[in-house]
Amino acid sequence: MQCPRDGHAMLHEWFGDIAVDLCPACAGCWLDAHELARLDDAAECAGAALVDRIEALRADARPVDTGARLASPADPEVVMMRRFADPEGTFEIDECPATGGIWLDAGELAALRRRFPDEATREEATRVVIERVMACPEFRAARSREADELAGTSRVARLLGWLTPRRDAA
Repeated sequence: MQCPRDGHAMLHEWFGDIAVDLCPACAGCWLDAHELARLDDAAECAGAALVDRIEALRADARPVDTGARLASPADPEVVMMRRFADPEGTFEIDECPATGGIWLDAGELAALRRRFPDEATREEATRVVIERVMACPEFRAARSREADELAGTSRVARLLGWLTPRRDAA
């Protein structure tokens, strides 16, 4: 497999029962679908071992343009999409829409593990973001407009129902 950042051949290494492809030149890593969830909590030993390995590679890594769009290493004809890996929108990662695989640049896994050391911390951050959105005046105004539109639609539906004769099922 080739690194999507710099084209180098990646190393295929095991961390627990998870196979990870690592770029020795830029210290980025490729995770197959659903593997990030098994490595991102601070208590996960395989994740800690992977962070240590990435940091060892990172010591000799060249800087890369992390803003550039990437082709998926699993399917080079597919351009990966950027998405937030956290509810606050502070970590962007690259995801292959065809396979669900994730590309992490050097340091991103360590940063995620520090910011969200466990599921409870991630859930609390999600709750805070949802509360912030729900309290936003623009959001409340939009919900009020939608409720008014729904009430108007319901009145029209009742009127049409009253005008339309009902057919009893035989």
